[in-house]
Amino acid sequence: MITNTVGHRGRNGVNDTMIIQRLLNRVRIPGTQQLVADGSLGVRTIFKIQAFQRSIGLERADGLIQPRSKTMTELMTRAAAGGTLPPLLALTNPVPGAVHATALGIE
Repeated sequence: MITNTVGHRGRNGVNDTMIIQRLLNRVRIPGTQQLVADGSLGVRTIFKIQAFQRSIGLERADGLIQPRSKTMTELMTRAAAGGTLPPLLALTNPVPGAVHATALGIE
């Protein structure tokens, strides 16, 4: 789990950003490329965050991920499922912290 915000206008700590990049790489998002998980936030990472937010039906894809937000929860859930979880089956109100980054092999 990230400890602070990642994305557009986020705090973007190196470790948090790297976690998000690795999670995003585990989810298939049409029209996006694999990210270099180097902990450095760039336009490709923000674009992929926005594309993911749109794919889960958020009205406002702001490119920002907050800990325990719907975006973070959905990202962790779909990454754990290998990115193959259909949108209608994705958890929409899970217990915060139910899936941890360490369970996905991410430190």
